[in-house]
Amino acid sequence: MHLQRNDLVGSIPDSLDRLTSLQSLDLSGNNLTGPIPDSLDRLTSLQSLDLSDNNVTGSLPDSLGSLANLTRLYLIDNNLSGPIPDSLGNLSNLRWLNLSYNSLTGPVPDQLGDLSGLQQLNLGFNDLRGPIPDTLARLANLWELSLGGNDLTGGLPDWLGDLSDLWRLDLSYSNLTGPILDSLANLSNLDELILAGNSLFGPIPDWLGRLGDLRQLRLHDNEFTGTIPHSLGNLGELRELLLSDNHLTGPIPDSLGGLSNLTILWLAYNDLDGCIPAAVHRLTLAEAPWWWPPALEQKTLNPQWRGDVTVDLPVCEADPE
Repeated sequence: MHLQRNDLVGSIPDSLDRLTSLQSLDLSGNNLTGPIPDSLDRLTSLQSLDLSDNNVTGSLPDSLGSLANLTRLYLIDNNLSGPIPDSLGNLSNLRWLNLSYNSLTGPVPDQLGDLSGLQQLNLGFNDLRGPIPDTLARLANLWELSLGGNDLTGGLPDWLGDLSDLWRLDLSYSNLTGPILDSLANLSNLDELILAGNSLFGPIPDWLGRLGDLRQLRLHDNEFTGTIPHSLGNLGELRELLLSDNHLTGPIPDSLGGLSNLTILWLAYNDLDGCIPAAVHRLTLAEAPWWWPPALEQKTLNPQWRGDVTVDLPVCEADPE
């Protein structure tokens, strides 16, 4: 039953529990309110449940954990609160779990590590607290791990490097500390590495330049020190390179001028010196991306030219020999 984006209002009816043969229920993009009915646990044939983009309130019912055939659970962008039920760890067939943009609280349940077939785990932008549980190391099939926008503790777990299928890792704005661990060099399939808005420190690793599939590298708003690795110029697929608001020093590597696919380059609010290499200055960069708040756009865009390379540095007269 697909009734998405139909301007439906009111609560989710209990009478849906009569549809015992239903395999897919999509009510996303409406104006539904009220809680998720406990009676949905009677939909024992259900494989996909999507209630995203509504105004659903209340807590996640424990009864969701009894939907044994469920492969996809999307509850994105509602007003759900309370903890994530441990019972979700019983959903052995689950492949895609996205609970982002709610107000869920408590820890990330250890039981989610029992979902051995899980490919997507997105719990971003809730009010979750505590460390990233080590049980998630068992999720060997993950291609997305997004826990950003929560109040996590500790550093980047070393076992992240064992998730070899991972192509999107978003742990941004989560109060994490410590360095970028060398174990992450094993993530050769990474397309998006988003670690912005934490308290990560130490140098930006040179091995990042070997992640040849990388399209987004967002490390801004941290405490990184040292120079910008010359090796980042090897990332020929890179579209976004965001390194602003750190403590980086030294010159801008001329190798960045070879990133022909780059559209966003942020290096401002560091301690860089020298001049902007002519090849970097010639890059065709976009204005601030659509998702960036206007107030911050004024802070981070360079008044001299598009793309916010850096502040108060002249353009080199010619590329270095």
